[in-house]
Amino acid sequence: MIIRIILILFLLFNFTCANTAVGQEPNSSNIDLGEEYSDYNKGRLPSARGKASGGRCLKCKEQAKQISSVLMYVPNRILDFFDIFRVDVGLGGSYGGVLRLSEPLQMGIRKFPIGSMRIGLHGRQWPVFFEDKGEYGFGPDFHNTPQRKVTPVEIGVGVDLIVPAAYVGISFDELADFVLGIFTYDMSGDDY
Repeated sequence: MIIRIILILFLLFNFTCANTAVGQEPNSSNIDLGEEYSDYNKGRLPSARGKASGGRCLKCKEQAKQISSVLMYVPNRILDFFDIFRVDVGLGGSYGGVLRLSEPLQMGIRKFPIGSMRIGLHGRQWPVFFEDKGEYGFGPDFHNTPQRKVTPVEIGVGVDLIVPAAYVGISFDELADFVLGIFTYDMSGDDY
């Protein structure tokens, strides 16, 4: 219910700003559309006086941006919180193990048959994905499956014993993004 009210207020504000900028009366500080249109046709940019009518529109856009960042604060912090955790269980006969101490410090080998399904949390990714290529290697030469996005400072362990298969990890760079996000700094640049 609260989300609906916030959305309605946001849309009303945007609609009001758009009508104010479009429907305002011309005054001495702006040019009419005929002059501005003819400037474009002649290959010239409109004069500075022509920007005065768009000034209110820019101000409304800035206000809308500020309001949307306030309205999205809580949802963004919730998404940042979920970005921290990497937990999944596997179905489909995979085997092996992997240890991650960061993206450049990974080691192990895991084999996934075609159609090996994973269910769990991987940040903002869809909670169900299929792995069909193996993970293997040591250090910087480690090869991840294309479906699994490993963050630069992720620590985790994965063990696959054909039927019980699981991976548990924590992304410390996403943890930092969550903590800094509380103070309105978006380190990862993933806020809506």
